[in-house]
Amino acid sequence: MSAALGRLAAAWLARRGPATALFDGLFSRGESAPPPTRRTGPAVDGEIVETGTFRIDTARALEKLSRFQLEDPCEFLLPWLRAAVRGGAVVIDLKTNSRGLTLEFDGEPLPARLLSDPFAGLFGEDGTERERELAYGLLASARLSPSRVEWASGQGPSRAWLSLGGPSKSNPGPRTALAVEWSGLLGRLAARRCVQAVEQAWAYGMAGKVSFHVDGRLSLAGDVPYGAVASKGL
Repeated sequence: MSAALGRLAAAWLARRGPATALFDGLFSRGESAPPPTRRTGPAVDGEIVETGTFRIDTARALEKLSRFQLEDPCEFLLPWLRAAVRGGAVVIDLKTNSRGLTLEFDGEPLPARLLSDPFAGLFGEDGTERERELAYGLLASARLSPSRVEWASGQGPSRAWLSLGGPSKSNPGPRTALAVEWSGLLGRLAARRCVQAVEQAWAYGMAGKVSFHVDGRLSLAGDVPYGAVASKGL
């Protein structure tokens, strides 16, 4: 992608509003969340797929987000990278395709409650830093109007999904996978812009050596960026 096209894509993505068809169900003021629907997964017997909907209070979400704001929403991957390292990841892979991107990593699986309510760590008193990082990244990704978001974590009978925008597409492998997709030509443009944002912001500052690969290419073996996006005391 040329520099001019990259700037054009970045400007277009930055103008996208936070309210999208995919996330409309997440931001309904004052409504309580129904229990998630669980069903046996299609790939491996005993797998659990989270297909329910959940809602959070819009005012609370915006108040939290105002204290942790990414200047560039394409940097939503940075909190997810920090969450991966907090879970003990050693190898992180960022894979792009014509529809979007997928972040895969090893280490501890995501807490089961996050696959029922990804904002549990953001608003719950017992939320961990890792859970908050995942929620921050998801909130930031909403500004890019994705058509689909899927989280998959665990292995074998304990593997579970959070899938927004369609049925699960996750492979039954042991690694955690966080996928974001966009409709039409925007998928490839958004994926490239997000990869550029991550690589530009990648810097030293957080303990935990990892190998970070982008489409099979070793981008940098070093510490996950922390100073690039400040949590402002959260």
